[in-house]
Amino acid sequence: MDLLHMQWRNDRPVAYGVREAAKKIGCKPETAGKAFKVLEERGFIVRETESLFNSKTGSKAREWRLTWMPFEYREPTHDWEKWQPCN
Repeated sequence: MDLLHMQWRNDRPVAYGVREAAKKIGCKPETAGKAFKVLEERGFIVRETESLFNSKTGSKAREWRLTWMPFEYREPTHDWEKWQPCN
């Protein structure tokens, strides 16, 4: 969450990938992937665009909207407040 927040800008989604997060934190990509999944499931982040891997034209990380921050000059949506744990 902190890594995403450090990249936040009001006028564009945050481009941050699993491999980049794993390298920065010092964990396996699978662990970083699980963290992104939890953040997305619980409404802290929303996927704006999908990642793209192309060895000829280059790769593009997924782009995320942080729901606790303003985006494109609109108020935060705070989707995380609606999350309910499964009982």
